[in-house]
Amino acid sequence: MISPWQRWIACLALGSAPLLAAEGSPCRAQIIVSPAPQTAPLTDADVLQALGDAARVRLRLIRAIGPALFLLQLEGEQNDADCAAAIARLQADSRLLSVERDVRRQRQEY
Repeated sequence: MISPWQRWIACLALGSAPLLAAEGSPCRAQIIVSPAPQTAPLTDADVLQALGDAARVRLRLIRAIGPALFLLQLEGEQNDADCAAAIARLQADSRLLSVERDVRRQRQEY
C-alpha cells in the first residue's frame, strides 16, 4: 500500500497532474438501454433513480432512440475509468434486457 506521502513524492517526480486526476476520476459513458417489458418507461425519473441506486451509478436520460431503446448518460464510481463494473451491474439487473456502451460506428475501408 502506498502512503499519501509516497504518492505525493512520486507525483512530484513524474509530473503529478495525470496521476492525481486519474485516481479520483469517476467513470462517464453513454449507454444504450432496452428495458424489460414489465419495466416502467425509462422516461420516468423515479425509474431511472431506482435503476441507478441499485447499480450504484447516476443515470440521466438523453433521449429515446426507438420504441423500447434509450440513450442514457451513466456516471459511476471512482477508479472505474472504463465503466466496466458499472455497466456489468446494470446488465445484471432483471429490469433491463440489454445495456451496451454507445459506440460510434465508422465506415470500414478494405
